[in-house]
Amino acid sequence: MRALGLDYGARTIGLAVSDPLNIAALGLETIRRPDECALKKSVARIGEIIKRYDVGTIVLGYPKRLDNSVSERCVKTLEFKERLQRNFKKTDIVLWDERFSTRAAGNELKMAGFDKKKIAGEIDMLAAVIILQTYLDATGTMRRMDENSGLKTISMFDTQTGAETVMVVADTAVFGGVKYLLVYDSEHIKDDEAEASVLKEVNESENDFYYEPVTDGAELESVAGLFGGADGYELEL
Repeated sequence: MRALGLDYGARTIGLAVSDPLNIAALGLETIRRPDECALKKSVARIGEIIKRYDVGTIVLGYPKRLDNSVSERCVKTLEFKERLQRNFKKTDIVLWDERFSTRAAGNELKMAGFDKKKIAGEIDMLAAVIILQTYLDATGTMRRMDENSGLKTISMFDTQTGAETVMVVADTAVFGGVKYLLVYDSEHIKDDEAEASVLKEVNESENDFYYEPVTDGAELESVAGLFGGADGYELEL
């Protein structure tokens, strides 16, 4: 069954659907409504899409702030999720981190030469594509974990307590001469609320290096688009 990606906004909902093999996200449309609470027609349209494309999972963008705190839009999104669950009881609904999706969508449209009016009309749908594609990429990695026990892992040690955490390397990318890793805690990678972390390689000498978490918001924003196959960057899968 396919997956449906939703970018839920105050007056718009961007939609994207996966291909039958759940590999690629394809943009569908943007649903518009006159105000925040006018959701009846929007939910009905989503129901039509679910039936038409045989959707088994809804991937709903969850707009946390860059510091991982919950925003006002998060509260609205949870309310919308509850409404979807009441209407589509047989469909799984997954919240998915969308902190970088709208900005990434805007940047892609600008690079493609779209003017501001065109960007405003397409950005929600493209944000839904980015949300769904990152979900498909991550769950594809999880499926490969089940099929191939040889996926790469690294151990992270707390320098104060000595505690070890085994991280699964989902993807790697090189940007500006620096290697970045997208990782998941191996104990929680299959949890619904498992969150990804980004590490970067720090070289002390030619043969001596280590990885440290990327915590700076600006740096995270710069490298977020690398994962999932961003054009123009070297990916090492």
